[in-house]
Amino acid sequence: MQLFPNPSRGIFELIFTSNLNDPIEVSVFNAVGEVIVREDVALVGGNYHKTFNLIEMATGVYYVRITSAKGVVNKKMVILQDY
Repeated sequence: MQLFPNPSRGIFELIFTSNLNDPIEVSVFNAVGEVIVREDVALVGGNYHKTFNLIEMATGVYYVRITSAKGVVNKKMVILQDY
């Protein structure tokens, strides 16, 4: 899973490659575990690409999570509004 740019001002890209043909869940959480974004995706093997616009979110650490039948992958995203 790739997140870029990281850190960002709130607009960032998520890219990952998978050979799964299963539903997945893509979520973004804040540092206290509150769900900011949640999306169910009918994944067909290949590349997944999503642009997130969280420009209204405060400076802080956020976590992007991909959940599938095969497991969970988490990655940290830093949003800096003053850089």
